[in-house]
Amino acid sequence: GRPSNSTAPRPLSIGLGVTHTCSKGYRPEYMKAQIFRLALLSYRQSGLLKLASEKLLFLNDPNAECRALGASYGFGILTPAAVFAAPHRFPIINRAHPRAHLNAVAGGSKSRPRDSAYAPVAPDVALSGETVTVGTAMSFLFQALSTEQVLFLEGDFVVGVPPDSLRAQLEAAALLRGAGLPLTRLQSRATINQPGGLDAPCCSSASATPHRECRYRVHGGTWARSPNWRNFYCDADMPARGAILMATCVRRPTMRCFYSTDANWSNRPFLADRRWFLHAPLEPSIKALNASLGELSQVVPDDNGAFEVHMLNVDWGRAAVPLCLSADGVFEHYGYSQPQRAMLRSLSDADLATRSYLDLLAAARRDPA
Repeated sequence: GRPSNSTAPRPLSIGLGVTHTCSKGYRPEYMKAQIFRLALLSYRQSGLLKLASEKLLFLNDPNAECRALGASYGFGILTPAAVFAAPHRFPIINRAHPRAHLNAVAGGSKSRPRDSAYAPVAPDVALSGETVTVGTAMSFLFQALSTEQVLFLEGDFVVGVPPDSLRAQLEAAALLRGAGLPLTRLQSRATINQPGGLDAPCCSSASATPHRECRYRVHGGTWARSPNWRNFYCDADMPARGAILMATCVRRPTMRCFYSTDANWSNRPFLADRRWFLHAPLEPSIKALNASLGELSQVVPDDNGAFEVHMLNVDWGRAAVPLCLSADGVFEHYGYSQPQRAMLRSLSDADLATRSYLDLLAAARRDPA
């Protein structure tokens, strides 16, 4: 047949798994609904939705508006109730008591209770539906999707790069997976140390005023060394430091690889091999690590941040899990700076219908007059 003239992006055999909490009770400054609408717009305009061969949205505390919005962008919808109604479809689940996976402190956590100033949900608002933590939602998404690779996102991450950069970085991450490197982090360098960002020269030995975090910890376990990976975004000369193992595995776009010895676990955006995530024990010889990430992510059902802390507590660096990151990154954690919040407050249906996501992001990056 004739070669196609279509310029539509070809799917990459990637499943897109996104989790979002629909609660109306979020404190106004969080503006979760506005961020989610912007994120979905960026997924469509950047071509991400066309690159994904499967798309699944896990909705906490779901409502009709949230379901309709997700469906309008081509997502299948998964909810806690749907999971608990069919536990036989999920290999990694508490089959005897599936509802044990529910977030035990709705809208808060043990570390940030409902009446805390830091809890995302106002203390006088009752959640109408069921919620699970990010880690549990992540595990359920990986189990429900069938693609070889899964791109995991929380709903407050937006695409922050043009379509060609997005595709190039996803293709590079897929290439690394094919080389036996099963997980690549894709959070944008611009928001890795939110709020405030991480400036490109901050970890350079030539910098006159290096960032206070731009030093390398070479002793101790995962708790001590976990900040090291943030410096890999910008320090190309780092391998000379001896005790730290990092290599630039792809040059265009720049992808750097390292071990969990120098990184905390992060729920932030990543592309991972689905079977590895669900079924490969991190380190069979160590009892606390003789489980897959899909299993470990369900161990703390009452605190969104506790899975990340748990991985530090069990010293997952001992497993020397191979990890990679994109030095530029794709996804910006959104809504945490004053310019971003100002843009979100004024974001209208007309903006979403007529403006480019890149224009909207650029407007929020400019200093206010």
